[in-house]
Amino acid sequence: MRRKEKEILDPGDLEAILNRATVCRLGLSMNDQPYVVPMNFAYDSHSLYLHTAPEGLKMEILRKNRLVCFEVDGGHETLPASSACGFSMRYYSVIGFGTIHEVTDPAMKMRALTKIARKMGAGDLPMSPEDVDKVAVLRVVVERVTGKRSG
Repeated sequence: MRRKEKEILDPGDLEAILNRATVCRLGLSMNDQPYVVPMNFAYDSHSLYLHTAPEGLKMEILRKNRLVCFEVDGGHETLPASSACGFSMRYYSVIGFGTIHEVTDPAMKMRALTKIARKMGAGDLPMSPEDVDKVAVLRVVVERVTGKRSG
C-alpha cells in the first residue's frame, strides 16, 4: 500500500469492517474480461457467503475461474476545504482475494442464507427448503485482505 499511514493492520478492525459493510463488490474475470457485481453478503470465519441465481453470467464465469477479488467500504463523508483540490473523503475499505466455491450441502446453504438474512435485517424469518433450493450459495475462502482508512 502506497499510503502506509492509512493502512488498517489490526485483524479485528478488518473483520469489523467486513461485518459492518452491507454490499460486497465481487470482481471476476473470464477470457481477460473483468466483471464486477455488487452483492449482499455475510462474513464468518475467513469466508464470505453470497447468494445468487443458480444461472447467469456470474455463475458461468465462476465455473471457469474460481479466483476472485472483492471490495467492501463504508463510513463515507465528504470533507470540504477552501479549494476544490483540497476536498477529501472520509471512508474505510477492505479489498481481498480468494477462491470461490458453490455450497451444495443443504444444511450449510441454510446456515449461510440465515447469516445473510440476519445481516440484511430479516432476523430469523422462516426459509423453506424449497426457497433454499432455488438459490445458489457461494463461499469465498478469503486468502488475503488489505484495509484502508481515510479522514
